Amino acid sequence: MLDMGKPVKIVDLARQMIEMSGLKPNDDIRIEFTGLRPGEKLFEELTQKGENFAPTTHPKICRFVSQPADLTQLRRNTGTISHQPSPTATGPSQAGSARGDSRIYALLAAARKPPANTEPE
Repeated sequence: MLDMGKPVKIVDLARQMIEMSGLKPNDDIRIEFTGLRPGEKLFEELTQKGENFAPTTHPKICRFVSQPADLTQLRRNTGTISHQPSPTATGPSQAGSARGDSRIYALLAAARKPPANTEPE
């Protein structure tokens, strides 16, 4: 993860750009708040439950540290995935379909157990 410095408000950036163009915000150019569009977020989740930061040799770069997956469960789940029926001339399999893919992702996610300490360091 990169340390990008302090957050910048988009409205402040817009005002600065208008002023740098020799114009006046809200007089020459109106700033309008339209709300969130579908799929937009106000904040981005950068970590998942069970992930912590660890330093690197560069002061502005950190890395995520996660608990490794349970290999026994992962092997069992990947074995299940490899035994999915393949498409045949008689009809498509669930593998590759939205329903089949969701099931496969759920199996893989089940192999990962987050550590007890879930707070960033």
